[in-house]
Amino acid sequence: MQNLLELDMGYNAVTDITFIANLINLQTISLEGCEQLKNIYPLKQCKQLEHIDIGHSGVSDIGVLCFHKYLSILNIEDTQVVDLHPLQFLFWLQNLFAANSCVIDVTPLKDLIRLNFLSLKNNKIQDFSPIYHHQNYPSDENADYQLYYVEDQTEPTPQEAHFYNKITSVHNSQNSFRQIQQENKIQKFKNSFTKTTKTVISALNNVLGSYNKQAELLVQFISINTYNE
Repeated sequence: MQNLLELDMGYNAVTDITFIANLINLQTISLEGCEQLKNIYPLKQCKQLEHIDIGHSGVSDIGVLCFHKYLSILNIEDTQVVDLHPLQFLFWLQNLFAANSCVIDVTPLKDLIRLNFLSLKNNKIQDFSPIYHHQNYPSDENADYQLYYVEDQTEPTPQEAHFYNKITSVHNSQNSFRQIQQENKIQKFKNSFTKTTKTVISALNNVLGSYNKQAELLVQFISINTYNE
């Protein structure tokens, strides 16, 4: 059991997760929908955790999460969580789902520059200014998913906007945690393939000695069809 990497206990009547303390190599855990679960302190021993889903659960105290420096995806939607301070030094956090909770203060998120997705709809937040400095943070605090472009500091293209808009419906599904992980993998592949495509076009142009539109169209055709597969 110590070698277990993923554990899905979603939507059951569990109240005690003490046994999880022995799963020291655990990287992903879903406790989504465990409404009777209040205490997640045993997760303290699972310091390799990267993905934690406690959405729609009975958890209100996430203090133990301060020990999870590798955490990249966290779902606390539809919980009684108020205090986000345990997250303030989780600098690898990329996706935070916190809609329909009891969050009051977003100051702990101000230095989490790797955040790509942030859902804060239907909370009790009065002041969003601590996170306005994030690149392209929209002024509408009621938006389902706030999108940051921290790494490249550029505006999203229409294609990128369409891709991220699809994710706004994810939180309506019980599979939201798994779907966002898959979306992230697809986006990483897409970014990598786009860079490769540009490199190939450049190489073809150098070989041909001049700009060749047919070469570019050919490579783009291959890129699109490969991505769609």
